[in-house]
Amino acid sequence: MERPLIALQKFPDGDALGDAAINGDCDVGFHLPIGKLPEVRDADGVRVKSFEVGYHYMMFHNTESLDIDVRKAIDTAIDRTVLSQALSGGTGTRSLFPDYSPYYSDESDPHGHSDDAAAILDAAGWTLNANGQREKDGEILTINLVAYPHRPGLGIMQPVIAETLEDLGMEVNVIMTGMDWDETATIMSERTFDLLMWAQHTLPAGDPLWFLSAFFRSDGGNNHAGLVSPEVDAKLDLLSNAEDHEARVALTSDAQAEILSNVPVSNLVTPYWHVSVSDRMADYEPWGSDYYVIRADLFTTETATDEVVEEDPVTETNGDEDSHDHEDSHDHDHSHDDEDSSASASSFKLSGSFMSILLVATNRIV
Repeated sequence: MERPLIALQKFPDGDALGDAAINGDCDVGFHLPIGKLPEVRDADGVRVKSFEVGYHYMMFHNTESLDIDVRKAIDTAIDRTVLSQALSGGTGTRSLFPDYSPYYSDESDPHGHSDDAAAILDAAGWTLNANGQREKDGEILTINLVAYPHRPGLGIMQPVIAETLEDLGMEVNVIMTGMDWDETATIMSERTFDLLMWAQHTLPAGDPLWFLSAFFRSDGGNNHAGLVSPEVDAKLDLLSNAEDHEARVALTSDAQAEILSNVPVSNLVTPYWHVSVSDRMADYEPWGSDYYVIRADLFTTETATDEVVEEDPVTETNGDEDSHDHEDSHDHDHSHDDEDSSASASSFKLSGSFMSILLVATNRIV
């Protein structure tokens, strides 16, 4: 069987992509914004496939500006079920790895517990003043909560988290950076954030070591939290030297527990992403990431109905730990020039928004 020609298209934003799907101008479209889903689902000749991804939405704590009690209180107060509802899908979890992987480890309650969080702050000396603000030694507890726009889900969660912290008596500065990554990079390098919202594929090649080492080893290149812990480093050394799979699973659990005990990060949600597919691409199954989009099994088909795809993206690797997008420094997506091509009767069109995973997959910057 000969695969049809593939025309790549880029749209300025998710709404424009959704309109193209509705109008029949694309066969596969990544990513649909949440607000556009009902309209796309109601259109003829197109349906939505929603799937849990290997990415995690998380929030790094600046360990230099926030003491561990404040970090614990913040993590305790956040209601991950509310965040997943705001995103219209996803799994709220503290685990740094998705629940379909052998490295998932989380027995905690995903609901927020504001009373427990308040008790932690009270015990640490951050008590409420007459104005209802958390204060200690004359200092108001002020949080710079930073997110970037390249993963829209972060911006959806940001005000929900801010409201939770304000209800605890914290003063929160909500900062959404611009499309130019330099603005976010400056905040990171100058360490003027207290909480940094982030999207990251934590199992890009199916093994947990890269993510844990890069982001939580004391000298890790992406240690945005600034965590310094000989105990974490020692557990990562053990994981690095282990070869047996079962041993690696157990050592990953140990390392993850030690990391989370220091609260350098609050994992929030394993999100669902949404893709439009036309009737003739109804059998197309998106994988749990934003690469491996164009594959050998891309053929036109005939069938119907919206689907939630149960995927196991951890097993879908190319054997290269550097195969994910932007692991070296940030998750910010980049774009490239539009593909100038037209579709014939035997072709189909794959499309994406400004943060298209097609673009990343065909022009990855690492």
